[in-house]
Amino acid sequence: MASASDDRTVRVWDLMGVHAPLVLSGHELTVFDVGFSRDGRALVTASGDRTVRVWDAATGAMLAILRGHTGPVYEAEFSPDGRRVVSGGEDTTVRIWDPATGQQLVELRGHRAPVGAVAFSPDGRRLASGGYDGTVRIWEPNPAHQPMLLRGHGGPVPGVTFSPDGRWVASASVDGTERIWDSRHGTAALVVRGHSGPVHGIAVSPDGQRVASAGVDGTVRVWLCEICIPIEQVLVLAEQRSTRELTVEEREVFLHQR
Repeated sequence: MASASDDRTVRVWDLMGVHAPLVLSGHELTVFDVGFSRDGRALVTASGDRTVRVWDAATGAMLAILRGHTGPVYEAEFSPDGRRVVSGGEDTTVRIWDPATGQQLVELRGHRAPVGAVAFSPDGRRLASGGYDGTVRIWEPNPAHQPMLLRGHGGPVPGVTFSPDGRWVASASVDGTERIWDSRHGTAALVVRGHSGPVHGIAVSPDGQRVASAGVDGTVRVWLCEICIPIEQVLVLAEQRSTRELTVEEREVFLHQR
């Protein structure tokens, strides 16, 4: 497990309690985010010092410093194959990097306020970002393509993630809601209200059936997302719970089935 701190360090913890934590030093200001590569061999960090850094998770050696953001960087994440890093920050940009060389590959502009959250899709072909402008955007990692704009939140969006199958994007907002979006069509499929204040974090379980949210109210809430399950199971649920068989038109509208 790794943690990021206001003390400018990252610590990698031995959950068995045998070894002292490995302390990674180098950032000059608060470290806002830390994440492992999928194979667990590397870490990526985002900091108020305007840098993204890549580290060896076993030794703590700094492997690369990614420079380009002109303000604090709030989140960074490895692509599923570990060959790219995406970051977002105060300068309103989403940037894609080559962690092996430290070179910036793409700069994506569109948000009109700081970017507080970024995430790769499971296949690594798309990105989602959450902005303080209250929008979620889904990008092809190519500046020539316009992002899909998802509107509905009434405040900054500091949390976004894809479902494991990539069909859905979940977002968390300071407006106190979590939303599930159809990642292909950009429509809001579900709005969840439960926290008594801003929601800052969101995660989807590996089976895609549960969503966890973290709020300023001091609670973490886990709820079942039936629409997030594989489409075959959605069809079974729909047929079990309907009082009549769906019409052809209803299947096209609600289940995208023709």
